[in-house]
Amino acid sequence: KQKLVIIDEAQRIKNIGLKLKLVTDELPEVQVIATGSSSFELANQINEPLTGRKWEYRIFPISFSEMVAYHGWLEEKRALPHRMVFGYYPEVIHAASNEKEILALLTDSYLYRDVLALEKIKNRPFDLVLMDVKMPVMNGLEATRAIRALPEKDRAEVPILALTANAIREQLDQCKAAGMDDYITKPINRDELMEKIRGVVG
Repeated sequence: KQKLVIIDEAQRIKNIGLKLKLVTDELPEVQVIATGSSSFELANQINEPLTGRKWEYRIFPISFSEMVAYHGWLEEKRALPHRMVFGYYPEVIHAASNEKEILALLTDSYLYRDVLALEKIKNRPFDLVLMDVKMPVMNGLEATRAIRALPEKDRAEVPILALTANAIREQLDQCKAAGMDDYITKPINRDELMEKIRGVVG
């Protein structure tokens, strides 16, 4: 009989990727569901160790059609301008008079954590960016193009080294076209990584 284990806020657990790999390899009768409020952090920790061992699902806020089914089409159409400003996050929908405060709390926690990783690069210069090609919300190619478009030259020209598990020519050409300086394929070898870093940093 299959057992189910649910781990919430999995990104907070040290080496969660390796620990989940051990569970899936050594306890095949156990099915694990790992959830996290920061998909960026969680994906970065589990993508390599769980290659070929996982299914990924993204849970989005409540949709327009779901709200129509609940409130009716006319009511939801009337509320659409409000929804466009404050979104369909459950906490915001249920706080009819405190939308701004609730949205501010969400923003300060994990709501935009993935995008804020890019904001850090915008706000101060870095010597190097290790960019995972496969990221949720904004993938590595999109993030690289956004960095290259920054008005500040020192930030826009930061060396970017792509991390990818897909070594096919098409993927590598996409990395170059997006503005990445070089790439390294997973699983990552320490010596190769250091050589690549020296090559792009100079």
